[in-house]
Parts: sequence; structure tokens; C-alpha cells
Amino acid sequence: MGQKPEFIRIGPVCGKRTRQRGQRSRELPDHRLIHASPDGAASAWPFQNNGSPFSVRIAPQLRLNTNDATRDFAAQGWELTRLRSFQIAARIASGDLVTVLNDFELPPQLVHVIHQEARMALREVRAFVDFVVDRLHADPSIS
Repeated sequence: MGQKPEFIRIGPVCGKRTRQRGQRSRELPDHRLIHASPDGAASAWPFQNNGSPFSVRIAPQLRLNTNDATRDFAAQGWELTRLRSFQIAARIASGDLVTVLNDFELPPQLVHVIHQEARMALREVRAFVDFVVDRLHADPSIS
């Protein structure tokens, strides 16, 4: 992906500023949690503490199948959710959401744009890949 690697923060926990009640992962079950998943499954959220992975079992009170709806419910005060950094960047910037449990966040993950190279690659495919890479480079919430 060019000269500059792109990283995405995986799953910062966020919520509305007025709803924060603590910064300890073990307090998650005390909050109203919103979980986004296409299949509704949610049993645990992964974290790390000083490089050691651990997970916290969750029982979300609200399960949604779109990230946009999950983010919007959290911004309206439904307490905490977990989405990728680029999915909440605008709401963080506007002050609608704040991140919590930052000390336990997982390390950022590298973003890869993968496509099959061919001698006669379609111009449309190459144009799309170039577009995606340019957008990744331009988005401050990703890198």
C-alpha cells in the first residue's frame, strides 16, 4: 500500500460524555452496552493490559446489525459500544462521543488492500484500488 502503512484502531470503547462512569474494564457489565453484529452474537470484548490479552464477557442490552445505528444510539446516551476508529471519528471530533478504557485498547491493525494482479488488469479495478489507497492515506482517523 505505497510508502505509508495504514492502521485502524480496533474497537475503541466509546460512549456519550455524560454517561461515563469509570475507566476499568471489569465495570463493563455495569453499563448499558450496545453491540453491532450482523448475526447478533456477542459474548466477549477483547482487550489487553500491558501487552497481555484478556476478554470481558458482555451481555449487551441492545444488539444492532449496523455500525451506524450503534454509533448513533451511543451518541444519544445509550452508554457504551465498541466500533472501529474510523466509524466513530466524526462523533469523537464533534464531542458527541468520547473513548473510554483507552489503557486497555488493542494495538492498531494494519489495513491491506488486496487484489489480484494480472498482466492485463482491468483499469476499473486499478482505479478502485488507487481510490481506496488515496482515501486511506487522507483519513486521519485511520493512520
